[in-house]
Amino acid sequence: MKKTLTKLVAMLMVAAMAFSFVGFMPREANAAPVSILENDSPARKRSSEPAAEPDEIVPIIVKLKDAPVLAKTDVSNERSAEMSKALAAKQDKLFAAINKKLVKGGNLEISYHYTLLFNGFSFRGEYRLIEEIKKLNGVEDCYRAAEYELPEDAKPDGNPTKLSTSVGFINADDMWALGYTGQGQTIAVIDTGIKVNHTNFATAPQDPHFDAAGIQSVLNRYDLCAEERYNGTLTGATLYHSAKLPFTFNYYACNTDVSHANAGSDHGTHVSSIAAGCDSSSRGVAYNAQIISMQVFQNGGAAWTEILAALEDCAWLEVDALNMSLGSDNGFTQGEADMEEVFALLTAHGVNCAVAAGNSGTAGSGNNYGSKQPTFNMDNGVVASPSTLGGSLSVAASSNSSSATPTSYSSWGTTADLSIKPEIMAPGDNIRAATDSQYSYSNYGTKSGTSMASPHIAGSMVLVNQYVNTAFPSLSEQARMEMVNTLLMSTAVPSKSGNTPYSPRWQGAGQANLTAAINTKAYIEVEGSLRPKIELGDDDNRTGIFNFSFDIVNFGSTAKTYTPTVYVLTENTGTVSIGGQSYYTMAGSASNITNNVNVTVPQSVTVPANGRTTVNVTVNVSGYAATLNEKFPNGAYIEGFVTLAGDVNLSVPYLGFYGDWEKASVLDRDFYYDEYLGNGDPIPAEWGINTAGSSIGGENYIAFGENPFTDTENFLFDRASISPNGDGKMDAVDTAYNYLLRNCEYFEYSIVNAQTNEEYYNLQVPWARKCSEKSWYTDIEPLGTYEEELPDWDGSNLPNGTTVKLRMTAYMHSYDEFNPSANECAYWEIPITVDTQEPEVVYWNMQNGQLMLYVSDNHYVSYVGIYSDSACTNLITSAAVEETTRGALTMLEFDVGNRTTVYAKVGDYAYNISTAQITEGEGGSLEPVELQGISFAEQEIETYQGFGAALNIVREPANANNYEVVWTSANENIATVRGGMTKATVTGVAEGTTTVTATATDKDTGASFTATISVTVNYYPSLNDALNVQGGNLNFVSTGTYAWQIDMTTFSARLAGASTNSGAGNSQSAVTMDTIHLSAGDKLTFAWAVSSEANYDKLKFYVNGNVVENISGETTIWNRYEYTAPSDGNYIFKWSYEKDGSVNKGQDKGWVDDISITYVNPPYTLGDVDNDGRITISDALMTMRYAMGTAALTDTQILAADFDGNGTVSITDATMILRAAMIAD
Repeated sequence: MKKTLTKLVAMLMVAAMAFSFVGFMPREANAAPVSILENDSPARKRSSEPAAEPDEIVPIIVKLKDAPVLAKTDVSNERSAEMSKALAAKQDKLFAAINKKLVKGGNLEISYHYTLLFNGFSFRGEYRLIEEIKKLNGVEDCYRAAEYELPEDAKPDGNPTKLSTSVGFINADDMWALGYTGQGQTIAVIDTGIKVNHTNFATAPQDPHFDAAGIQSVLNRYDLCAEERYNGTLTGATLYHSAKLPFTFNYYACNTDVSHANAGSDHGTHVSSIAAGCDSSSRGVAYNAQIISMQVFQNGGAAWTEILAALEDCAWLEVDALNMSLGSDNGFTQGEADMEEVFALLTAHGVNCAVAAGNSGTAGSGNNYGSKQPTFNMDNGVVASPSTLGGSLSVAASSNSSSATPTSYSSWGTTADLSIKPEIMAPGDNIRAATDSQYSYSNYGTKSGTSMASPHIAGSMVLVNQYVNTAFPSLSEQARMEMVNTLLMSTAVPSKSGNTPYSPRWQGAGQANLTAAINTKAYIEVEGSLRPKIELGDDDNRTGIFNFSFDIVNFGSTAKTYTPTVYVLTENTGTVSIGGQSYYTMAGSASNITNNVNVTVPQSVTVPANGRTTVNVTVNVSGYAATLNEKFPNGAYIEGFVTLAGDVNLSVPYLGFYGDWEKASVLDRDFYYDEYLGNGDPIPAEWGINTAGSSIGGENYIAFGENPFTDTENFLFDRASISPNGDGKMDAVDTAYNYLLRNCEYFEYSIVNAQTNEEYYNLQVPWARKCSEKSWYTDIEPLGTYEEELPDWDGSNLPNGTTVKLRMTAYMHSYDEFNPSANECAYWEIPITVDTQEPEVVYWNMQNGQLMLYVSDNHYVSYVGIYSDSACTNLITSAAVEETTRGALTMLEFDVGNRTTVYAKVGDYAYNISTAQITEGEGGSLEPVELQGISFAEQEIETYQGFGAALNIVREPANANNYEVVWTSANENIATVRGGMTKATVTGVAEGTTTVTATATDKDTGASFTATISVTVNYYPSLNDALNVQGGNLNFVSTGTYAWQIDMTTFSARLAGASTNSGAGNSQSAVTMDTIHLSAGDKLTFAWAVSSEANYDKLKFYVNGNVVENISGETTIWNRYEYTAPSDGNYIFKWSYEKDGSVNKGQDKGWVDDISITYVNPPYTLGDVDNDGRITISDALMTMRYAMGTAALTDTQILAADFDGNGTVSITDATMILRAAMIAD
């Protein structure tokens, strides 16, 4: 029986096809009553989180329309304080109006006034106030303040490195020998605070810029943010902790306690130590600089309200540099406009800003391509904002060695507009510096990340600033700040692997080299760029030619000569196989193609004293185009460095893109309807499937066009609809999840009339970030994860039946104007009909337990459920209805058993529902259509013993409705039949073949028509059949929620036993063999296979309760396993597929087959010569033939044939076995 598998599979396919010819899917009439919404609901989980409840207290920022002070003048201007007070007065006036008009009791208080870098204020208030405040005069904007998480320490790449070693990697120690130690400089560290009594901050710096009187002088002249919420009068003496720490303030707690008690992390102490700490154990980069400690973090997070207050005070204090080791992945160079303006004004007034690039590697991590970025989407940068903003110097992390290899976790660029970010690199891996023993168990400890690299650069900035103040005394504040960055980047050393530099998208200009920065008498300038980096944009026509130039500026008194070398790089590639298709992937390393392309550059360049020389470079990759086009279908990075060998080496990074940068898909390529329409993109989704729909209450929603009540088989766009009737079921267009592959300047929802294109609704979500993995244990967040990213339109003001289009367009952020039509996939749309009309039962006929219904709707009927109670809670049977034309009349037939009254619930695709009581007889009205013939779609069908198969009548014409049908089986001992007007169920009784006949008679004309079909009934295999080797008779038991079942379809020509707990976290599905006695040396053999999450979800083999072996992984290759009994005794064998609580991979299933036992001394039953478990005439014949010498028997068979036990096999034994067989029969 087991080897009839091919035939069994074919029968299953026929049975399945029988259901595909009708527009509905009936349930078994005798099924237990269930609730359709509880047990068969197609609803999807709605995972969107509200921004906040209306009455939730949140940090709110209000922006006024007037420009801030530093947009008009400098801090040093005597009118700056006056201008600040004037803006604050206007803010107070507006806030008074908010308190009076919008707040019950009017008792809100301003948290901070912002006047220098931003004109606005913050307060904590109810979330509902935001939209109301936006309506007030003088308000530019109002929003909930963004919050930032404290970066987690990265997992280090290498061994711990002392700070004394890491500062040497950027030559800071050589700077000290030259007298540059940070004296007179100030570094603001905006972080988790600092351990003020740590020995690393106890040594007074030389020539400090601030003393307590100096801080008091600032307080006397200006209104600092720190003063606003301090309880009492804030004085210089209060803020001043020591000469090393002249300003310490906690902007969250509003006091001078900058310990880590609020933040719960000593991150700020470690960062401060790297930048400017000083004791006998560790010296920071600028160990004589003063640290302005500004605590903004609390409980692992920091709100923009506190960060902005700290930045305002940085401007008032005119700090030389600041360090920010915080950020959000996938940053923009523009956007988040207020933050952009703040940093632009801060740097324009002389503050150098070192900001961590992030610790997230690349965008591909965690995706569906095995964490590898496919080369058809080269936009893999995740570098974090605010480091991506123009005012920030974005800092990458290098390893703790002189080779300065970028760390594996350091975030890659580029940004969405092809900017070079990060821009510079410094040590950040496993750095040993000061810590707080209360949080790190020691006063010195190691941390890793760009958070550690950034303070290396902040310290570097003030050392170079010391030099710039002397070498360029006449520079303005902004020019001085720019000169510091220019010297640092021009002299940075590009790190290499062999002779191949690492990508500038990973290391920026390279590792900082401080002595070179102050010893050089020349630097690089790039027209149109504030910093020495060349950003070429894209070559959208794929000419392969990249022309660029830069100036070498010599500020020395003698001419300088340099030898240029151009390195041309692109991305290295690997491959990954998805669904049998191979794709090129980004390898995360550079391929040096310099020798494969043509480069034009001068052999040497001489720059006159106090002059400049332009260097022109051409990189022509057209000769390498075939390889680029093959590996990078949407284009490739063409990037690298131009190095200039001279008395002090210079270099400049460049970045271009061969191809149209804006072509690669902005949206992930799979949409929820693809699985129905069969038009899915052959390229699998990188992150997820884009969906849109309408909520039905709780956390559930229905995707547009899907059946709201049961599974959807045949999808039709025109069925998509909403019903704005206030019942909470599909009332509005309110759910959409879009997986973005590229950063978007804004994402637009537009709802327009499908005929006239008149727009009814528009929502633009600004600065939408692409998908990337935050951590291995959190889900990817598509756009729509948060409520404010979703549309909310109900169309209640439109006439019933109006069809609109929901258009969703992703406007990519790029360096030029983006055209969605030129992108592979930047927009999609769905037609949606406003439908508030209920469907109805037009006619019914119920006789002898057979119910025939006709239903209709103005739009499309989606579901009919037949219930035994008027509340429609006890389901008898149901059907999905999938009409293809609006307003269609659809007939359905149900088996309702012996009931004489039932209730029909009819639904449509907008979740409109009507109910009707159905009694025996008929009701409603229907125009009769004469029957002219019937037939079956198939010539024959097959089924199994105890199973039913569907039979469907094909009517001529298809809408004939006025007839009766009689069904008959030619042999009811083989198959029975029971049916109605359009279908019947044939049930197998015993193995064999018979015929089933349907006779249909038209009620008006009396004309009769007959159709006959052949029915074959086959034996249905058991679990024992599936698990045993062919002919085996071992017995197996599997019970419980996840009992094993037979599997006839997964493997060609193989019947196997299979687990059933796929997708069920923390579950087991087991099958056990009956206890069996084995002798030492007996062998159990079986075949098994698994498709699962490797190392987590396992198929295990147990012997007497102990795991002996297990397999896991995404493979369906069959392997044989043999177990040898070590001793005589009873054995219990069990196979169990066991899952952990999280990820599901592959088919998430285990299989076992071909179980058999080979005995050292095989057991036998006297007389059962063929060992089939029975004594039959066949056993007697085998014995007789052996006794006559005409056949052979095995040793075990001879023992079974010796029935009289005299040690020989004779005719007497054959006769005795024959008698035993006759008695058994």
